[in-house]
Amino acid sequence: MRSVHGFRDPSEVHRLVSELRSAATVGDKRALAAALHYPLTTYSRGVPVRRYITPGEVLAAYDSLFSEDVLAALRAAEYEELFVRDQGAAIGHGKVWLGQFDEGVRIKAINATR
Repeated sequence: MRSVHGFRDPSEVHRLVSELRSAATVGDKRALAAALHYPLTTYSRGVPVRRYITPGEVLAAYDSLFSEDVLAALRAAEYEELFVRDQGAAIGHGKVWLGQFDEGVRIKAINATR
């Protein structure tokens, strides 16, 4: 398994990517909300759009947060194709960013495509 810069355990990144792909494929909203690091801020062209503090807020706004573009990127996510840099690992050309936190690897940002 290759090393992933900035992550304590590359196998945890691999596991999360697999879980995200599965959750997006079957439409498991709760699993996707649980994969986020809170608070979560969404961005559009680098500008903050909205901040989510709880999984309940994410579930209430699920359709706008997890747009078809975001879900498609998650369904197609492959560990070997992650773009990795000092700020984390990107899925779908930066639509979703993963980061290392005390509680493990989580989604740290979702970038709006609208």
